[in-house]
Amino acid sequence: MKNIESAIDGYVYTHETSTFNLYSGGSIYGAFIQANSTTNIYGGTFTYWLKLDGDATLNIFGGDFSPPTNITVNDNAVVNVYYLTREYVGGAYSGILADGFPFLLSNTFIYIEIPDPATLLLLGLGAMMVRRKG
Repeated sequence: MKNIESAIDGYVYTHETSTFNLYSGGSIYGAFIQANSTTNIYGGTFTYWLKLDGDATLNIFGGDFSPPTNITVNDNAVVNVYYLTREYVGGAYSGILADGFPFLLSNTFIYIEIPDPATLLLLGLGAMMVRRKG
C-alpha cells in the first residue's frame, strides 16, 4: 500500500493487488489503475485523464476533478463517487464531494451519498430511544 500525504506532480500507475491512497496536494496528470488494484482519492488535482482496466476500483472522496478530466472505465473496473450533494445536468452529475470540493463527472459511475452529520446524530438518538423502550 502506498500513501501520499504531500505534494505529487506527475503520473500514477497501480497494478496487481496494490492500494494507492492520495490524501492531499499536487497534480496528477494521468493515472493507470489496473488489475485488482484500488486507488482512494481524498485530495489533489486531476488535470488530464484516469484510466481503469481489469477489476480495478477508484474511490473518489475529494479532490479537483474539474473538466477536462477524462475518466475511462474498461472491463469490470468500478468508480465509486462519495458525495454530499449532486444533480444531473446535461448528461453528467455535478455536486459536492465528501471533502466539500465541487465535481462534474459522468453519469456512468456509482454515486454513494454521505449523510450530513446532523442526520447521523438523529439516527443514533433514534436507535438509542428504540433500544431503551425495548
